[in-house]
Amino acid sequence: MKALNRERNRTASGLVRPRCGRPARPTAGRQRAADNGAGGDANLLFNVGPMPTGEIEPRQVARLKEMGAWLAQYGESVYGTCRKWNDKAPATPPNMDCYTAYMKGQLKELLTGYGPIGILWFDGEWEGPWTHERGVDLYNYVRSLQPNIIINNRVGKGRAGMDGMDKSKGVGDYGTPEQEIPATGFGPGVDWESCMTMNGHWGYNKNDQSWKSAKELIQNLINCASKGGNYLLNVGPSSEGLIPAPSLERLDEGQRQGRLWHDREPV
Repeated sequence: MKALNRERNRTASGLVRPRCGRPARPTAGRQRAADNGAGGDANLLFNVGPMPTGEIEPRQVARLKEMGAWLAQYGESVYGTCRKWNDKAPATPPNMDCYTAYMKGQLKELLTGYGPIGILWFDGEWEGPWTHERGVDLYNYVRSLQPNIIINNRVGKGRAGMDGMDKSKGVGDYGTPEQEIPATGFGPGVDWESCMTMNGHWGYNKNDQSWKSAKELIQNLINCASKGGNYLLNVGPSSEGLIPAPSLERLDEGQRQGRLWHDREPV
C-alpha cells in the first residue's frame, strides 16, 4: 500500500483501513503479510473474533481463504489461535468434555477446510479446568488432521509463566516467552518464539499510546534471531478491523530498514 493510498484511507481515529486489489494482485492485507511477516524472520499476528455462535464471520473466512491461497504460492501459511474456554464464566464448574468436543469441531473445520496450516498458536492453558492430559490429547488430535503443523507449548500445562519454556512435563513444539527475550537463548535443539506487543496491550486500546519505537522493535528482532529464536510481533486491530496508524508506521520503518540491510554491500 502506497503512502498516498494510506492517507486517503486514514480515518478520523487515526486508523488505516486496508484496501482490496483485483484478484490477480495481492490485497492490502496479503501484501502487508508478505512485506512484514511472510518470507522474513518475524510473524504478523491478526486477531479473528468468533461470533456469539462460535462461528467465524463469513467475510473473515473469505479473507483467510484468500490470504492462505496466496501465501501457499510462496511456501507460507496462515495460522490461528484457540479461543478462550469459557465466554460467560458461570459459577458452576465447566463441562470440559463438552467444551473439548466443541473445540475439536472448530479445529476440524479450520484444519480441513483451508489447505496446509503452518502453525496453531494456543493460549489460556493457565485456566484451572485445563489439564496436561487434555493438552496431550488435543496436540495429538491436531496432528492427526495436519501431520506437518507446528504447535506451541501452550496447548499443555508445562509453561513456566512469562518465561514461556516448559518447566517439567510439557507438550508442544516450541516455547513461548511473553514480553521478554531470554538473556542467552537456549542452545541447539530448543525452539522458541518471543511474543510481544507494540505498546502495552494485546488488543486494541485507543488510550494506550506507549508505543515501542521502530528502533526498539528492530533491535528485538535482531536479539531474538541472534539467539536462535523467532519474534512474534502483535498487531491489535480495532473492532472494525482497522490497524492503528502507529503500528503501520513502525512496520513500514522495519521493512525499510530490513531492505537497507539486505541490499547493502558485504564488508
